[in-house]
Amino acid sequence: MIRRATLVLAMLGALLIGLSASPVLAQDTPPPRPTLPPGATPEPSMPPSATPEPTPPPSVPPADSAPPPPPTPGDAPPAVQPGRIVGTVIDLRTGAPTPGVSVAIGNLLVVTDANGNYDSADLPPGAYPVTLVLQPEQGVAAENTVVVTVPSGARIVRHLGFYSPEPSLPPSAEPSAAPSLAPTAAPAPQPAEPPAGDGATPPAARVVPLTLPDTAAPQRAAWPLMLAALLALGSGVWLLARRAHLRRR
Repeated sequence: MIRRATLVLAMLGALLIGLSASPVLAQDTPPPRPTLPPGATPEPSMPPSATPEPTPPPSVPPADSAPPPPPTPGDAPPAVQPGRIVGTVIDLRTGAPTPGVSVAIGNLLVVTDANGNYDSADLPPGAYPVTLVLQPEQGVAAENTVVVTVPSGARIVRHLGFYSPEPSLPPSAEPSAAPSLAPTAAPAPQPAEPPAGDGATPPAARVVPLTLPDTAAPQRAAWPLMLAALLALGSGVWLLARRAHLRRR
């Protein structure tokens, strides 16, 4: 029995070894290569892991698109046009426009007209410093130099201001010092004389006292006299009562 079992196990083992070796032999055997007909060009072989890239389709321009037209002489950029800077010069102390004031615009110097307006025409486009040119007797400018940018063909309005000096008073209008007056004694009042009638005797002259009574002196107190009077009255009443008592006895 033991020999039979051992023989059966050996046969099963040999069978399992044969079955496991057959796939390895099948994998090691390369597949047959296909044969190309005569005159055909072989295609390049790609590795199994490489993915072929898709070929983009050729771009076809749409039927509606047309090439841009060539530039014509009428499409040239517009010509540069000159501009101007205008404004009014105002006296900020009085609020009135001032004529005859010089205004410097870049290298150009203009003067305000009778209405206080200035104008600088035919200025090429660009930035220009604008400032007031004042004499000492005209006053001082309210602001320093300002920069004004002039585009092509533009009219820029820029008003300017200054402070004129305060007007001085003429010598005749200066106030004079009031004269100092020395104190003088007031005259003594004199009594008015009544008009004298026909045939009437003139009244006697009134004598004016040289000194006036001192009304501000303190008055003497009257309570001592009143106390003395009360004492005297009480003494009299006491004496009368004493005499009446003695008579009754």
